[in-house]
Amino acid sequence: MRRMVRFACLITVLIVGCATRELHRDQDKLRDVVLDLYTKQILDNLIRATNCMPFIHMDYGTITGNVTVKETANFGGNQDLETTRVRNTFTADATGVMLASVTRFFKTFFEYGATGENTNQISMVGTPVNNIDEVYEAYFQYLKLPNALIVSDQSPPDGAAHICKKVCGRWYWVPVERRKEFLQLAMATTATRGKRLAPLDEFFTVQLLGITKDEKSKTFENAVLFTLKLDKAVPVDDGYLELAFDKNTYTFFLEKDPGTIGTTDTISITINPNLDRYKDEPKLRDLAGFRKIFPYPAKIYLERHRPQPPTTKELIDTINNQLEIIKLNQLR
Repeated sequence: MRRMVRFACLITVLIVGCATRELHRDQDKLRDVVLDLYTKQILDNLIRATNCMPFIHMDYGTITGNVTVKETANFGGNQDLETTRVRNTFTADATGVMLASVTRFFKTFFEYGATGENTNQISMVGTPVNNIDEVYEAYFQYLKLPNALIVSDQSPPDGAAHICKKVCGRWYWVPVERRKEFLQLAMATTATRGKRLAPLDEFFTVQLLGITKDEKSKTFENAVLFTLKLDKAVPVDDGYLELAFDKNTYTFFLEKDPGTIGTTDTISITINPNLDRYKDEPKLRDLAGFRKIFPYPAKIYLERHRPQPPTTKELIDTINNQLEIIKLNQLR
C-alpha cells in the first residue's frame, strides 16, 4: 500500500517538474521569435523606404505564454473471501463415520494509475504605430547616413554584410561598418523611444555662398567688413562663425543687428589681414585669396539658439536626393 502511495506522488512531482522546464523553454523561444520579428521588420521597412514605398512599424506589446498542467493519480484495492466446505461419509460395520473439512481462500486486488495533460498557450498582439513620429524619423535619420543600406544586383561579399535580404531580384544589405548605427535604430524604434538616433549639433552647418558686400571697417584699422550670403537662414543672435582651413580653424565674432528679428540669411564678419593670427593662412593673409574660396562650408555657434531636429519632410527630401544620386551613379 505504501509503495502505491509513493508511486502516485512520484508521478505528480514529475509532471509538475516537466511543466516548469517546458515553461522556461517556451519563454526562450518566445524571446527569440520577438527579436526575429523586430529585426526583420526594421530591415523590411528600410527596404520599402528606400524604394519610396509606404511602411508601418508594428509594436508587439502584449505577449503571454501559459502552460496548463493537469495530473490525476488513482490507486485502490479490494479483498475477496471464498469458502469451500467438503463433507465426506464413510460406512464400516454398520458404523457410520463422517468427516468434514472447510477451506477458505482470500484474494487481494490492488489497482493504481496516473494520467497527465499539458496545454501550451501563447498569444501575441501586434499594434501598428501610427501616432509616434519619432519612430519613423529614426528610420529616415538612419537612411541619411552614407551607405546606410546598400543595394546591389549581386549578393554582398563574404563578411561585408551585417544583415541582408533579397527582394525582387536585388540584394539589400547593411554593411558591417553600419552595424552600430543599425543597432541604435533598432533600439530607438523599440525600447529607447524619446531619444534621438544621433544627438543634435551645437552649431548650424551652413555654406557660405559668396560675398554680397565688403567695405572698410569703421571700427578696426586695416580691417575689412564682409557681408556673406548663407545657403539657409539662421536665427538672429550673437555668436561666432567658425572656418576650418588646411592647418588651422579660425573664429569670427557675430553681432546681432538690433533692428533685425527672426532669421537672416546673411552675416557680417571682420577680417584684418595684418594680424599675427593669420600669418600661417594664405587665404586670410591675402584677402584676394579669401574672396575666391566660395562656396565654402562653415559652422555658426549662437548664444541662445540651437539647431532643431529636422522635420519628417526634410528627412524624406534628403533621402530622395540621395536616391537620385545613387540612381545616376548606377546608370553611369
